[in-house]
Amino acid sequence: MGPLVVALFVAGTPEDAARLEEVVRELVARQGATVVVEHTAAIDPRDVVTPRPEERPPLARAWIDVGGSRAAIYVADRPWQRILVREVPLPSGLDEVAREEIAHILEATVEALASGEAIGRPREEVRRSLGVSPTAPPDPAPARSSIRLRLGAFWEAQGFSTAQPIAHGPGALVEASLAGGPAAWTTAAWRLPIDHETPEVGIRVQGVAARLLAGPVLGTGRVAVRPGFGGGADFVRVQPLAISGSGVRLARPRWTIVPFLRVALGLELEFFGDTRLSVSGACDVDLVDSFYFLGHAGADREAVLDPWTIRPSIVLGVVR
Repeated sequence: MGPLVVALFVAGTPEDAARLEEVVRELVARQGATVVVEHTAAIDPRDVVTPRPEERPPLARAWIDVGGSRAAIYVADRPWQRILVREVPLPSGLDEVAREEIAHILEATVEALASGEAIGRPREEVRRSLGVSPTAPPDPAPARSSIRLRLGAFWEAQGFSTAQPIAHGPGALVEASLAGGPAAWTTAAWRLPIDHETPEVGIRVQGVAARLLAGPVLGTGRVAVRPGFGGGADFVRVQPLAISGSGVRLARPRWTIVPFLRVALGLELEFFGDTRLSVSGACDVDLVDSFYFLGHAGADREAVLDPWTIRPSIVLGVVR
């Protein structure tokens, strides 16, 4: 797991802010977190309760105001759905004891968030308690749709047929998504050659499986659930193989296209920075019930290799 990020905004005198920053960095680092600090003249409550579009949301956003007789502490979680509110009396100003207490509060909150626990109260409840109007946000820049691209690599194992149970091979993924919205992704997987023999003839099939899917992104932070629905086609090279003594006349190798529908359900886990591990299950439906056959003169066709119409898959990969 790579270092987590905490965005910290501190309001107070430059001396107080610098001393507090030093203690916070030291304690929060125990949780494997990196603190990005910005000193500000004052904390605006509207900043605390008004989410802003972020391409890479931090684990937590914290605002600490030490400019009065009490330190006001606010911490928002990654999805900006819940906010922790705390106050620490400063009878002797921001002395060592006060700095340690504030830093310990932030450390404990970061530890809870990193463990997937909920903090504080719902954002709307905090907004009302701070007296911030929902119709008066702090002059944000015009909202824009942000399209994010991701690349991935994977290995897919797919149920194929009774005679040859597994088809497998490597693949690549390209995904486009809107910030906070649905995603669409396309995959291309190379199916390693499958050889199958009967007493009369052999066959080798191999090719590329291309799919295009779309679906929502459920969950935020370190874990996400990724349902998807779509379709595509397998581009299959079929090569007949000679069997010694069979006397069968072989057709030339050829390419064929097999259309599919696909449903998928994936789980992504944060691994290192923007890199995520992905495991998913999928199910392809062969729309033409394809099979490979031996033709006899004046007789019915004899199936050589008959793939399943419904083909389940397991896919393991990484995306970034």
